[in-house]
Amino acid sequence: MSEGTASERRRHERRSRKFVVKFRVIGGALPKDIADRAGQVVNVSKGGIMLLSKRPLPAGTLLDLKFPESVFGGGAVTLQGVVRRAGTGVPGGDNPLGLAFVRVTRPEGAGSGGSEKRRQERIPEKLLLKLRGVSEGLFHEFEPRGGILLNVSDGGLEVSTTRDYAPGTLLELALPATSLGPARRARATVVRSQSGEKEGHFRLGLALQRGSPGTA
Repeated sequence: MSEGTASERRRHERRSRKFVVKFRVIGGALPKDIADRAGQVVNVSKGGIMLLSKRPLPAGTLLDLKFPESVFGGGAVTLQGVVRRAGTGVPGGDNPLGLAFVRVTRPEGAGSGGSEKRRQERIPEKLLLKLRGVSEGLFHEFEPRGGILLNVSDGGLEVSTTRDYAPGTLLELALPATSLGPARRARATVVRSQSGEKEGHFRLGLALQRGSPGTA
């Protein structure tokens, strides 16, 4: 593996540390936990941890993590992490889980007029999805194209893809398991489109259609 490739896969230096954390499933394909579970952290970085869990958890599972005092140089801390890599342990043993910390973004201007701009809590989650235009005419597509899920909330999504869809375009989405639920199909309307960070990529703001296949 080249040095450049390694740096892309691990942007944060990991340090070997061992301590016990309490955690519970709060989103993804599995049912939410009612009670906390215990697991051992074997290394930690600014971007995430490696956790050993008796329970195997699939990639995309969102966890609530309770860190003991002094781990981060202060009191007890609660963070959220999403499973990025799920290893397989020996039968009856521990399952290694690579977790990336995620930050829950509160609605902008909560309690003021700005709450109308973002009424739903958004959770950053960079996961792959499939989408295709199903509007009549120019934006009707027979084959799906790939995209990246950038943000998700109960009311909408932000995705990156290689086609610039006009506002009002109806899209059919094949969504992966996220912190808000299992994998599913849904329909959404494009409400905004802007150029992405990479040339030839576009960021789309989508509003989920209630009552469409796969939605609540």
